[in-house]
Amino acid sequence: MKLRLRPPRGSEFNDVVLHPKLRQQVMRLADATSSAKRRRMPLQHAMFYGPPGTGKTMVAQRFAEYSGLEYAIMSGGDVAPLEEQAVTELHKLFRRAVSAAGTGGLVQ
Repeated sequence: MKLRLRPPRGSEFNDVVLHPKLRQQVMRLADATSSAKRRRMPLQHAMFYGPPGTGKTMVAQRFAEYSGLEYAIMSGGDVAPLEEQAVTELHKLFRRAVSAAGTGGLVQ
């Protein structure tokens, strides 16, 4: 039998550079989210915003991994080529987000 060791809790954020106060807020929310998921309680919503290239996607991915959530990422660059189908595809994404929220998922 092979034992597979999990990385230390919080190591998901080792490659993320955050201001200490922001890191503390993100970790507090990630801990609360992880605890709520384990207890099968409703999850809080989180929105990451800011200028391009600041690490929002990376933090969202690490947040989901740390909290045990599934996640999907879609950006404006994914929507533009859809042209007239954009609204339909966004509706699909939001339906998936609502479904994921009931099963412990995160959509950024």
